[in-house]
Order: sequence, then structure tokens, then C-alpha cells
Amino acid sequence: MALVFLGFLAYLNYPRLVRLVENKPVYYADCSHARAAGAPTPIYRWEPGYRPEMDGDDDGAACEPWR
Repeated sequence: MALVFLGFLAYLNYPRLVRLVENKPVYYADCSHARAAGAPTPIYRWEPGYRPEMDGDDDGAACEPWR
């Protein structure tokens, strides 16, 4: 049962996992370019494409949706 759950989580996060595995340098000029490129947002500090300039509140997640 645990493997099924882990597989389901991997399926939901597939674009994010592919970016981590490829480990290519990624640069987005700003959050609108990241979203246009299909990057799953928010972009976390450990993921390719993260830049501190895009993280307004310095919590480790850039391009967060407004609440």
C-alpha cells in the first residue's frame, strides 16, 4: 500500500521530479516567464530555476501565488 501511495505522489510531482533528476541549469527572468515555461510553482530553494530575487519574503519558495 505504501508503494502505491509513493507512486501516486511521484505521479503528481512528475514535472518537479524531472527537473531535479535532469539537474540542468535553469534561468527564469521572473515568475511570469517561469509560469509560461510550464515550471510548477512555487519553485523551492533546492530546485533548479530558483533565484533569491524571485523570493520576495525569503521563505525558500519563489513565485508563490498570492493569497
